Amino acid sequence: MQGGSRARQVLLLLAATAVTLITLDFRGYGPIGSLRSGLGAVLEPLVSVTDSAFSPVGDLWNGVANYGELEEENAELRARLDEVVGQQVREENASAQLEALTAQLGLDFAAGIETVPARVTTGPVANFDYSLRLDRGSRDGIAPDMPVVGAAGLVGRIAAVTPGGSVVELLDSLDFGVGVRVVGSRDTFVARGQGRGELLAVPGELAADSTLRENASVVTSGLDRSIYPADVPVGRIVEFSTGSGSGVDGVDAPITDVRIEPLADLERQTFVTVLRWTPGGG
Repeated sequence: MQGGSRARQVLLLLAATAVTLITLDFRGYGPIGSLRSGLGAVLEPLVSVTDSAFSPVGDLWNGVANYGELEEENAELRARLDEVVGQQVREENASAQLEALTAQLGLDFAAGIETVPARVTTGPVANFDYSLRLDRGSRDGIAPDMPVVGAAGLVGRIAAVTPGGSVVELLDSLDFGVGVRVVGSRDTFVARGQGRGELLAVPGELAADSTLRENASVVTSGLDRSIYPADVPVGRIVEFSTGSGSGVDGVDAPITDVRIEPLADLERQTFVTVLRWTPGGG
């Protein structure tokens, strides 16, 4: 309190002195110039002390006065940053979608077949759901049983169609069946789905003289009246079993428990291609 009282006294003294000097100077009092200079030298330290004492108050006042302006500038900067980040994400997404769509164009195994590119709108949502939903339907020329492929190979077939959309039964669906052929041989058989995420299986037995081997590629057989055209990549043989010794009447034991891994990633398709292929024709 004592310091505050002293500061007020100094301010009052300065004010009174300033008024006196202005009055005398205005009336032309001669010695006022030298008096003003001397008084200024005496009072200068006091003025400096007073300015220093009240300087933080002035800075605080300026900060408060400019707070709204600073807030507006910060908000504008944040908005610009959000716009830049958003634009970057949009560009990355567009690039990824373009890459996925480009991969569906010019499929060698679809040469000569009319195709309909489609976007996957919904993937499998539960363990018992083995389907995809597409944004293309009957008004785009899509019909039930048409093959659906991705860049890597067979994905499934059209199971249901509406004018604006369609449902794809996936290759690993329970009891999904497709005739396949082992690349580089004459071995043909039917591969069937065993459930979501499971390997395809070959029911029954294969002849002992089969040329089956692990890592062999399999493609659609395209036999007469097949709903799938020939030579569409399907998968790769990852395991099978053979009996030990000889079978009945000296014949080698047959091959069993054949398992095939699909080439297409059935749960991570962004775009697919529907082949406008009908059984027994194109």
